[in-house]
Amino acid sequence: MWTTDKSVPLDEPVAPPTRERSAHATLWALADLGGGQAASFLIFLVLARVIGPAQYGIFAIAMSLYTLLTIIQYYGFADAIVQRPKIDRCFLNTVFWCDLVLALCLVALAQAGAPLAAKVFGDPVLDPMIRVLSLLSLLQALVTVPTALCRRALQMRVFALRTLLSYAAGGCVGIILALRGYGVWALVYSQVAQYIVIFCVMFWRSPWRPGFRVRVAALRELVGFAGHFMFAYGVKLSTDRTSQLFVGLFVNTTEVGYYAVASRILLTIITLTINPFERVGLPVLSRYSHDLPAFRTMYRKMVLVVNSIWTPSAVAFGASAPILIPALFGSRWAPAATVLQAMSFMSPTLGLWFLSGQALAALGQTHRFTRLCLCYVALAFIAFPLSSYFGIVAAGAAWAILSVLMVPLHLLTLNRVCGMPLGPILSDWSRVTLSSGVMLAVILVVLGYLEPSIPALVLALCAGSLAYVLLLEFLLLPGYVGRMVMLLRSAANPDRSPAQEEPV
Repeated sequence: MWTTDKSVPLDEPVAPPTRERSAHATLWALADLGGGQAASFLIFLVLARVIGPAQYGIFAIAMSLYTLLTIIQYYGFADAIVQRPKIDRCFLNTVFWCDLVLALCLVALAQAGAPLAAKVFGDPVLDPMIRVLSLLSLLQALVTVPTALCRRALQMRVFALRTLLSYAAGGCVGIILALRGYGVWALVYSQVAQYIVIFCVMFWRSPWRPGFRVRVAALRELVGFAGHFMFAYGVKLSTDRTSQLFVGLFVNTTEVGYYAVASRILLTIITLTINPFERVGLPVLSRYSHDLPAFRTMYRKMVLVVNSIWTPSAVAFGASAPILIPALFGSRWAPAATVLQAMSFMSPTLGLWFLSGQALAALGQTHRFTRLCLCYVALAFIAFPLSSYFGIVAAGAAWAILSVLMVPLHLLTLNRVCGMPLGPILSDWSRVTLSSGVMLAVILVVLGYLEPSIPALVLALCAGSLAYVLLLEFLLLPGYVGRMVMLLRSAANPDRSPAQEEPV
């Protein structure tokens, strides 16, 4: 029998994960995403001092255009494998060949549209950059199925290995080429090196290999599930990317570079605080799709944990930006600090709806998520052009305001689909937000009494974090921090016997 894991046959449904197994997978997802972001950040620290804002702005535009074109590859086909109760060889083959054909179409479209993009943004170097970057979609298609099988089985350790090796290779290539004077092309070839290593690791670690036997019924199922999910995430994430493009239409590439750095830092925070739960959300929630009370309980817990990590992190980085960005990147990057503050201080609602796409997909309601994403697109295409006209700070604030507008739409949809209680979720969020507000006040008070410096910032962050934890643990959510510490300790011990583990 064909397997991705010796203990989990492909044609048998995956059992609901225990609380410890879910937490253990989340920890490995955090190691994967955190290690990747840390490595990426360190690489960028080196490259930013060599390349500068203008060239990084050009690269940001090229990556935004590439992402707009290929983002539908990352969602839909792989998620169909994760969400499905049972899988077989024909279904996996169908996914593989559909994704490969899609990748070939995207490459052809990129090759044809690259000259137009270079003309619109007034920079000829965008033409060859987009042509090279588009080829990465072929490598992405080749690893879609192995990646989904690992995610389905919650084998997040493989992703951590893949990420660390790929960033090590990409970082070495990028830094060496930057020091040799390759400029913006150092960033491009760094991306190419990363994707090559990802391809090698996933095919080395996965025993699955593609076959030619496909099934028409599987194709119809893919169109039904993956089509909606792919379109929904595609339009949402593409819209997020358009903010950089709108900024690029109204300001010069240096300003785009400032905005891109602020966006990159905020994306790093999101990756470390929310994306680990997004990565395990679909495989975990899918196992409870036929037990709605357990589903609602699990989703509320995930949202609470996400908010309790994301909100104070965003507040801390917003308060740190005026000191941290010049210290890390150099004084010429200082204007990016104001943009980051506009994004951070106005986005505490993001955790309330970020996981709703995974929840709706687990319930087979991807068409509802598509409608929500279309609402997001409609609002974004009003907000981004108007705000970009007033500068990069206004564009950053508009991104955060969109999050506030989407909260009622997502929560009401979940309530309608599965009876998700809104009161407890909003109550949890308000307590976390209040604690984060106290944390911000403490940080600003401490910084107000000290000279701006890294030691002063560290002291202020420690004082603010202590206030946040104490207020949450002893007053607003009694015992919550202690329970999370105990769960982390149990998740760090993966060798417990099944009898010892508690269900979620």
